[in-house]
This record gives sequence, C-alpha cells and structure tokens, in this order.
Amino acid sequence: MPRVISLVFLGGLVLVSASCGSPSGAEHVPLPAVPAPQTRATLVGPRCEGGQRCDCRDEGTPESEQPPGAAFKRFEVRVGPSQNPLWVTVDDMVLYKSEQRATDCFYIDLTPGKHPVRVHGKREQGVGVAVEINELSGGGPWWYSSFDYNCGGGGPCDMDGLRGEQSRVKALPRGILDPCGSVKIQGFNWRSGTMPDALHPQEIVVDFVLDVYKFKTEHVPGSDKCKKS
Repeated sequence: MPRVISLVFLGGLVLVSASCGSPSGAEHVPLPAVPAPQTRATLVGPRCEGGQRCDCRDEGTPESEQPPGAAFKRFEVRVGPSQNPLWVTVDDMVLYKSEQRATDCFYIDLTPGKHPVRVHGKREQGVGVAVEINELSGGGPWWYSSFDYNCGGGGPCDMDGLRGEQSRVKALPRGILDPCGSVKIQGFNWRSGTMPDALHPQEIVVDFVLDVYKFKTEHVPGSDKCKKS
C-alpha cells in the first residue's frame, strides 16, 4: 500500500508526517478531527449504567446475558489497554476511553448490514491502539471474536507495529476472525500523523467496515462445524 512521508524541519526538530492508503499516493491526506471527549451512544445490557461506559465482562466466567431480539445483534467493544485517549465510532455512535482508565468496555446493538468503524488515538507522547469487538452468540450464549487490533502493547505504537497489524488483519481468511460468528471485516485501512522522533506517531486513525450478516449463530466459537475456507 502506498505511503507518503513528509519531513518538516522546525527549530532543529524533524517532524515526520506519514499517511497510508491514500488513493493516489501523491499527497498527504489530512487526518479527521478527533471527536469531543465523551461517549455518545445507546449502551445496552446489564453492565451499562450512566450512559458513558460499561463494566467489562469477566472473560473467565460463563456468559448468562441473552442476545437481543431478531432485529439486532449485540456487540462488546473493548477499548484498551492504552495510556492515551481512544475514540471508537460505529455509525454515528462515539465510544470514548479517557487516559485516566487503561481499558473501557461498551455494549451496543447493531442491525445486520454494513457499519463503518473508526478508531482514533491522539497524544503528543505517542499513541497506543488496542480494540476488540466481540459478538454475543445466539447459542450458548458465547462471545465470538469479530475484530481485534493491538499496536503498541499498551505503550506507544511504531510504524513497524502499524504495518504488522495491517498484514495480520488483511491476512484473515475472507476477513473473518471466527468462522462461527456472523461478522466480516472489510475495507481495513490506517493513517498516521506527525512523528517528532521519526518512529512513534502522535496520532493514528484506523478505519474498517463491520459487515454483520443476518443468519443466526449457533456453534461454539472456533468449532470445526463452521466453514473455514
């Protein structure tokens, strides 16, 4: 994928600006503005109170929550761990994790169809990006892994990490993380901002589409009964 790097000399400091995925590869594409530092979404389920965030489920405890009605599917958006603020937008909903908390969770209902998702991190000291999206099954109930991305391992992400995560996500067979789930990842792309140390971007934007299929899920996550090719 074409990537443009621009060098700007300012008071003896080299500022590096990079972009990835520009349609023509001919010029740097400005990054979008970060949303306001607040959550604006309809959060659902027994773990959510107050409208700004939810308690994260205990991944070691059997699930008791039931999925919503046939018109919707329920998703967990786990944001972090990271030392910096992170925004995740799904359609017109904004999910915000502040730098005061390493990890936040959000539970939302989505209709079958295509939902644009953007992950946006920004911090002068460097940005780490970590997001998981999981789907609540119609059987079990269980949670299927729909998307996961971790660049920086809790610390600042570098360019090698960005390229490595891009390769890993794009290598998913048919864009599917768990073939027993009903979600496909499409249109994955990322962009980065200035890098004062020529290594760690101060801003990262990750875009993709969460394509949610209508069929009812029924098998244990990772089951051999699910189509894998």
